[in-house]
Amino acid sequence: MAKQKELLKIPASINKITTMADKTLQLAIYTTTELTPEDETKIMRYRNTEGVMVFSLQDIVEEDLIDLPKFKKEFDTSKSPSERLRNVLWVYYTQTHSWKDDAGHRKDFEEWRITQTEKFIDLIKSKLE
Repeated sequence: MAKQKELLKIPASINKITTMADKTLQLAIYTTTELTPEDETKIMRYRNTEGVMVFSLQDIVEEDLIDLPKFKKEFDTSKSPSERLRNVLWVYYTQTHSWKDDAGHRKDFEEWRITQTEKFIDLIKSKLE
């Protein structure tokens, strides 16, 4: 059985629209009635996440949702474990080494990162039977 999507359906109004530099819009959306604690919880969970918004001046019924265009994220904001590790190593490196933002120092970081990765691999291999 397919997992049911969690939808939030609340009465709301768009009260302010701001055009952004990247040609997107920032919307200020106000609820027009008091929300249930469950809906408030959902909204709090959705904060700073990307999703799909459907807005209608009338009540939305199931048939309204049939022919909606497919949603595709412009950017995948999730990072792979290797990207996360590299980013953490980068922050550690810049905090523990004399740092200037130039190509030489970035090359030094890459060499340091490779050395640290090899050390970690050797550590894990030494623990293998």
